[in-house]
Amino acid sequence: YFSTLVNKHSDYLPVYYQFGKLSEKLNETEKANEMYLKGIDLAGKQNDRHTLSELRQAFNSLNGIEEEDDD
Repeated sequence: YFSTLVNKHSDYLPVYYQFGKLSEKLNETEKANEMYLKGIDLAGKQNDRHTLSELRQAFNSLNGIEEEDDD
């Protein structure tokens, strides 16, 4: 279902986070990374800072990247 949604409605931003999370649960790390990165790119283009932040956090968590504090 998520593959179809991404293919037919690639501008629908929420699918990238959900597809990434599902891929993580299925131990499909490469697919999860792909979805997060595509979502990060799209969120930047759509200027959706909230979703961009969520996608970056998910990507970083999956890849063991510690985030720096902005303080």
